[in-house]
Amino acid sequence: MELSKPYKGKGKRKIKKMPFTVKGYILYYVFFWIVIISIYFAH
Repeated sequence: MELSKPYKGKGKRKIKKMPFTVKGYILYYVFFWIVIISIYFAH
């Protein structure tokens, strides 16, 4: 019983965190491309 309760809690937390991780990934991807484009134009 003690082991199944934290596991269920983690599952619920993952579902809630999913949109935030997706948003963070998109922001990181956009930032990554801005850096590449800025370096490309700098040269």
